[in-house]
Amino acid sequence: MNHEGARAYILQKLENELASNLFYHSYEHTVDVMRAAREIAENEKLSETDIELVVTAAAYHDAGFLEQYNDNEELACTMVRQSLPGFDYSEESVEKICQAIMATRHDIEPRSKFEEVLCDADSDYLGRKDYKRIASNLYRELTEHGVALNEREWILKQVNHLWLKHQYFTDYAKKNRNSMKSRHIERLKEKIL
Repeated sequence: MNHEGARAYILQKLENELASNLFYHSYEHTVDVMRAAREIAENEKLSETDIELVVTAAAYHDAGFLEQYNDNEELACTMVRQSLPGFDYSEESVEKICQAIMATRHDIEPRSKFEEVLCDADSDYLGRKDYKRIASNLYRELTEHGVALNEREWILKQVNHLWLKHQYFTDYAKKNRNSMKSRHIERLKEKIL
């Protein structure tokens, strides 16, 4: 499998073709998720093959944004199925990547360690020091795409997501991200109480 070629192909498309008002779902987000996927996968002791596959999944996970804003995971999988065989990815590897991409939807639970790694990488920032900056980019993006939220509504949405809906799945993410995520929740709650 030509991992480098497959990733370079999609990264170039994302860098050159993503809409300029994708302040959160950007080229930089994809690169960040790729970095986090490798870090988590290595610490979770995935095989070398699975580490490379999950980093490729991270590279493609938001590729559907090239075509539409909502419900883009299936489009990302279409791109995976169209392009990765040309980089010598087997049908089994392609489907594994697609299942992981689909698991990044908020209404689907990951069913394997591989899928858990990608989900945790996609939400890695929720438990990091740069959360506020990245969340601000998400707010700007949502506003650009017609989601009208005042400051209080935005804070409530963040608290709801962080506190009630989001969870990390891997031991590595739980150990290294939950504490900071809890601090973010407390700071947000202080703003609305």
